[in-house]
Amino acid sequence: VEGPERRLVGLVTEIDLLRKVLHGRTMNPQEAYHQFLDVMLPVEDVMVRDVITLAPTAPVAEVAEVFLKRKIRCAPVVDGRGNLLGIVTETDLMKLLEHMVKD
Repeated sequence: VEGPERRLVGLVTEIDLLRKVLHGRTMNPQEAYHQFLDVMLPVEDVMVRDVITLAPTAPVAEVAEVFLKRKIRCAPVVDGRGNLLGIVTETDLMKLLEHMVKD
């Protein structure tokens, strides 16, 4: 996020971090994670700049469809100017589903 308007410039996920550490090496995810903790990388070297974003008015069904089709586990919610409003995660969708099933 940059500036007072909180403009989204990139996103870093656990998968991005593991890919950066592994880059062609063979090791299990736990080894890669521990190796990552020993590496000091600037965020800009790891972040995805072409981020899939959602509008605040996106229906939940559309969010789930985007997650499934694009094989992502989270997406920033931005306004029409690209300002960050929040983030929706796979866990948020599961919590909503749990709430709907219980009611």
